Amino acid sequence: MNAAMRRGLRARVMIAGVVVLCGCASPSRPPADAVAEVVAWRPAGRVLRSRPDQGWVVLECVLAPPVGAVVPLARGGGREIGRVRISGRADGDLVIAEIVDGWPEPGDWIAGPP
Repeated sequence: MNAAMRRGLRARVMIAGVVVLCGCASPSRPPADAVAEVVAWRPAGRVLRSRPDQGWVVLECVLAPPVGAVVPLARGGGREIGRVRISGRADGDLVIAEIVDGWPEPGDWIAGPP
């Protein structure tokens, strides 16, 4: 399979995943007085695209968590800012996940075991 075919396949899989996830309930923002806890895990992937209003994110993970796993999201120095459920895979290291709670942004990371 050449590079152009892989890009086309990646785009089709991403679009299909987005279409499937568009019906998900959108998460609410956390209360302003919420205290974030520090995640003592290491980064296992990062958020490339985030659509909190539509309830999904695209993650880049070398070793993706299993489908259905709920993993914490962290920002900055390890503050936990939400959780996502791994709901499908795109091409290679790109994974689509449903937002369980929080308001993820590009650059946030998913935590993996230490």
